[in-house]
Amino acid sequence: MKKVAFIVPYFGKLPNYFQLFLNSCKLNKNFKWIIVTDDKTSYSWPQNVQKIDMSFEDLRQRIQSKFDFRIELPTPYKLCDYKPTYGYIFEDLIQDYPFWGYCDIDTIMGKLDDFLSSDFLNQYDKLFELGHMTIFKNTFENNRMFMKKIDGSFPYKEALTSEDIFVFDEVSQKNSLSINDIFLQNGKKVFAADWSYNVSVTPTAFTQVVLKNRKFELQPRRKNQVIIWDNQDGLRLYYTDSKEIHYIDLMYIHLQQRKMKVSANIDSRMIEIIPNEFVEIDSLPTTIAALTQMKKKNISFHRFRLMWKWKVKKFI
Repeated sequence: MKKVAFIVPYFGKLPNYFQLFLNSCKLNKNFKWIIVTDDKTSYSWPQNVQKIDMSFEDLRQRIQSKFDFRIELPTPYKLCDYKPTYGYIFEDLIQDYPFWGYCDIDTIMGKLDDFLSSDFLNQYDKLFELGHMTIFKNTFENNRMFMKKIDGSFPYKEALTSEDIFVFDEVSQKNSLSINDIFLQNGKKVFAADWSYNVSVTPTAFTQVVLKNRKFELQPRRKNQVIIWDNQDGLRLYYTDSKEIHYIDLMYIHLQQRKMKVSANIDSRMIEIIPNEFVEIDSLPTTIAALTQMKKKNISFHRFRLMWKWKVKKFI
């Protein structure tokens, strides 16, 4: 059963763990990913992931042809403001899917079917509020909803005609006129809960951050927690209490600004995800002792790298 087609333009070198992303997509047969890229690197592409070879300039021209005003798209980074337009720009590619969306590729997918049943999806016009995954019901009106006027202005024109980043694709404290606001003000049904395991940029240890009322809230870490992806059960967070081991199924993990080392064989059945590394494992933890002994961290310069990056930005 076809559910959602994700449209993902990406230009430049794909992440070093992109094959692991593709492997996690493969587990989700009812979902499709359309990767528009100029990267010629050889990968093992699952049947449900379509690669479209395209230069950034060709994409810019394709987008420009859809509007009667001059757009500003100087760099691929600016594409974040164009994400809500993809259902309109690539309408010909998503006709067979009742929903479409956009997502980031610094992610590893879990079993999406366990979270996104057809009955659940059909209740909403838009699902989720953050740019690393947003889903829309695929209708003529919804695909043009980004063009609507709200609060006396056309936010999409402001976003698409400026070189500045407007954060048009997601809810943000920086922008009160995002695509989410447009859907809400036009009476559309929006599912707002944050179901991602969105890793906070800091600290180095994986800490989930959840969006609530336009603010990000750090969630408490669980005892002995580890995150494991396997090609049968998907993505899970394992942890312990005083008596036994537990796990939580995760829809996906977002590894924003994480420099990840791939130590695991890319075809491994089971992979542990720690703050700066993908590690191959032979079996899932079934006892507290086994979970306690699993690798939780490695030498990481993540925090120092970020501090240096932020310090440099102050002087630019």
